[in-house]
Amino acid sequence: MEFSCTNVTDIREVYNINYSVRLYKKLINESNRQRDPFAVCLIDISNFKNYNYIYGYEFGNLILDMVFRKIKMYTDKNGYVCRYGGNVFLVILDKISSRDEVIKIVTNIEKALKNTCFVEDVGTKILVNIGISIYPSDSENVENILQCAEMSLNYSKRMDVYSHCFFNEKMHKSVIKAAGIHLDLMNSVYEDEFTAYYQPEYDAKTMKIVGAEALIRWDTVSSGTMPGKDFINIALKNGSIKDIGRVLIKKVCTQLKEIQKAGHGYMTISINMSEKQLIEKNFLSFINEVLLENNIRPSSIIIELPEKMLTRIDERTMRVIAALRRSGIKIFLDDFGAKYSSINHLTNIPIDGIKIDSAIIDTLGKDERSKVIFKNIMNMANELGIEVRAKGIQRKSHIKYFQKMGCKRLQGCILSKVLDEQELIKILQGGKI
Repeated sequence: MEFSCTNVTDIREVYNINYSVRLYKKLINESNRQRDPFAVCLIDISNFKNYNYIYGYEFGNLILDMVFRKIKMYTDKNGYVCRYGGNVFLVILDKISSRDEVIKIVTNIEKALKNTCFVEDVGTKILVNIGISIYPSDSENVENILQCAEMSLNYSKRMDVYSHCFFNEKMHKSVIKAAGIHLDLMNSVYEDEFTAYYQPEYDAKTMKIVGAEALIRWDTVSSGTMPGKDFINIALKNGSIKDIGRVLIKKVCTQLKEIQKAGHGYMTISINMSEKQLIEKNFLSFINEVLLENNIRPSSIIIELPEKMLTRIDERTMRVIAALRRSGIKIFLDDFGAKYSSINHLTNIPIDGIKIDSAIIDTLGKDERSKVIFKNIMNMANELGIEVRAKGIQRKSHIKYFQKMGCKRLQGCILSKVLDEQELIKILQGGKI
């Protein structure tokens, strides 16, 4: 199959995304009866906005023109390139015989753009993400091939590295699942569909349940009960996390009221929250109203924040954290030590405790470095007066180790499975499930 694109000689001729898509369909449909293999590549300039913001939009257009011409250098003999929209270029490689040839071309493009190029005396290095799909192996529908390239481009961008990525079926299933979850979240009746479950926390000395971490579950019609790990990241992106978070707080406080009524006033419940939820308008008044309504002491609630926020906390977040602590609510950092470097940031934020990341726990006994890191965390926490808890415990040997090291609370599947409210109360009363 061959494409004739002699009229595409300047990027100014192909600014319109609709033109690119129409051209794409026209050229492929004209030759599709031959069923020759071809590759579709979508090339996204990952750092384009930085040049736009610093040097202006006219300079940005010069960047696009330069990138277009460099891509064209490596694709002229193998296909053609045109602008797909924004800072993305569409490349069709119709004169290829193998996947290795595609890799060679896109690798050369990446290298050429990473080399310093001067645009109006400004040295530039262009970083790109590239999504690639192959006809007919990825799909026999030419329009779907373009969708496959988009999926692989988005996957490449999520990898958080500048890279190229080929489409595969696993990626397709993941994207379709995420799209379905996104739409369902936007249409959810939050109060009815979301439920609080609990992972018990044990006192390290007495090995009795003294608290629990609240875990959100979503009762969907299509997929049954879905754990938080399957939808929380999507909820963070589309904004529904705010509604979900408020529902969780309400349900936790209502259920904690019943747990404490049953004679377990010592119980504390930990609730995971994101930075977005924490700085939401009226969040402080909302949580105080819910606590007052259910006659819950603030000290019975622990808010767990992601460790990653340590490196980017701002004054607004600090004010909210300080206000929560003044009210009696405790603040913990969750999955602490996942990046190790965060140890140095412990003094930057007023907190009451940390939960050790399960990644460190998993390597204890296998990697001596993990023990050294954990000892340093414990020493620093003790000096700062910060409580240390361990989660994700899966072995009995870990229990003894954390008891010896001075952890206050322990949590993990070897101690208890995740429980609903009634199961938690039953265990607290000495029953079995």
